Amino acid sequence: MQTQVFVTIFLYLTYVQAFHFGFDVQWYYLKRLHTNSHYLWFWERVYRTINVLAITLVMYIMRHGSRIVSFLGCLYVPLLTFVYPAIIRLLMDWPYPGSGKFRWRLIVVVSEFVVGFIICFVGTLVNSFGSTW
Repeated sequence: MQTQVFVTIFLYLTYVQAFHFGFDVQWYYLKRLHTNSHYLWFWERVYRTINVLAITLVMYIMRHGSRIVSFLGCLYVPLLTFVYPAIIRLLMDWPYPGSGKFRWRLIVVVSEFVVGFIICFVGTLVNSFGSTW
């Protein structure tokens, strides 16, 4: 019974995070902490990263209870929280206002791609081989 409850909670967290709605609600309240900041986009990425790392850590800890949920979570959550939003932002911002001076928007998107794929690759690899580092 306890395992079923935890699997249900993990699935809920994974899907809420995957569909972006959960973090959008969190961000609505968290951005109030940074009202005077000019780097609101930076703080959004920091909190998004904390969410992904927390979910991945919980799934890594519980990997023996439900290995497939952990594998799928580490495979899809980074893609859905880093890579896909970056693609959408790139497609929406490219025509207007453009890539910015020194193409800084493009550099941010490419760095989010790299971070997302590294987290995806390492998390999937660790859960595939079941290493106990």
